[in-house]
Amino acid sequence: MAEQPALESIDAATFASLLTHYPALIVGEKLPDLEEQRMETIPEALRQREMAFITRDELIVLMDWKISHGKKRPALPKLIAKNDPMTVKSTSIECFRLYHSDSTKPPTEDQIKHMIDILARLSGVGPATASLLLSVYDLTNVPFFSDELYRWAMWNEPATPKGSGWQREIKYTAKDYLQLYPRVQELRGRLSAESGAPVSALDVEKVAYVLGKRASSPGTGERPSRKRKASPTDGTAPAKRQKSTASSPPTDITGVDVAAPTDATTPAKPKKSRAKKPSTKADGDEPPALTDDAGPAKPKKSRVKKLPTGVDGDELPPLTDATAPAKLKKPRAKKTPTDANGDGLTPLTDATAPAKPKKPRAKKAPTDANGDELTPLTDATAPAKPKKPRAKKTSTDDSGDPAPPAKKRIASVTDTLDEVVATKKVKELAATDSTKETVASGE
Repeated sequence: MAEQPALESIDAATFASLLTHYPALIVGEKLPDLEEQRMETIPEALRQREMAFITRDELIVLMDWKISHGKKRPALPKLIAKNDPMTVKSTSIECFRLYHSDSTKPPTEDQIKHMIDILARLSGVGPATASLLLSVYDLTNVPFFSDELYRWAMWNEPATPKGSGWQREIKYTAKDYLQLYPRVQELRGRLSAESGAPVSALDVEKVAYVLGKRASSPGTGERPSRKRKASPTDGTAPAKRQKSTASSPPTDITGVDVAAPTDATTPAKPKKSRAKKPSTKADGDEPPALTDDAGPAKPKKSRVKKLPTGVDGDELPPLTDATAPAKLKKPRAKKTPTDANGDGLTPLTDATAPAKPKKPRAKKAPTDANGDELTPLTDATAPAKPKKPRAKKTSTDDSGDPAPPAKKRIASVTDTLDEVVATKKVKELAATDSTKETVASGE
């Protein structure tokens, strides 16, 4: 296998030679069409739009290219399909607005981190898929976070606990992508200066893909060598002993050769009886084992249930929950209460049963509009109750008719007195006149 060219030391000629092998690796039924969508159709559509954005359908196509081009992840397309079309459009617009207008200058690492965080709001989009969307928007400066490119860029770094080289572990975090991003920019600048022609981030991605596929192809990939146990003498593995196939002919007691047994003459070997595992009961005890005298128990024949028939001998339909009669419940016998001596007690009736004490109801404390408890009212603080006006009793006269008001009664009494006084005076004057007449007549 040819020596692996490191990303830090690969020259322009080797890079250009590896780049020519990329188209031969794009094979299959779907991959060539998806490759055209990812490399040409979708990037051109973004350039033609007045305000750059990714549609939901384009996002689904890019995810199909990603899993067809790299590792299979069947759950990702389902997550991508859950995104709302307007959410995909508005999120990609917000991301691409942060991009500077100078396409010859790659974005800074802080800008890349900010744009990845925005795109990661979409369902099924992580740092790797976000880098793919940014790469479609800017094929020149932004590399796609592929497995092959990351492992090639980190080739000379210390091995991880789970491997190194093309078996290096990838966590697909924004931190890992930001380790890859500056190395790609440094390689682009060096090769462009060496060859005099611009080298895009897409070219670096393709060369890494060629190196990764070449390493994983039969006969060229890295295969971990199997360790053999060393011999304690010469350091080599001991040879296995071969069993001899030659066998001496069988003889009898006298030493005379015996004819080889055939299928007809060979006695049948007795079969070994398998020891049955003793079954256990519900409580865990083992049942008594069967002996040779007892012999195995014969299987019981299942009884054929007779179907119910009517008076005419015809089969009756089976009862269902709707047609089956309800089972009558047996009344439970009530136990008679007894006293300390065991004698039966007279059952309590409504007249003899003691009344159950009523539980006092807890009075609910009054609260104000804010829900706070009010201070209970006392004799000093309680407002006086308004007195009800008494209804006046109407007086009546001797005949039972309602008596006139007091003023009218006083006036009538006064008139009566005046009449009495006047009558008395009249009588007195009459008496005086009669006296005078008597005196005069007597003279």
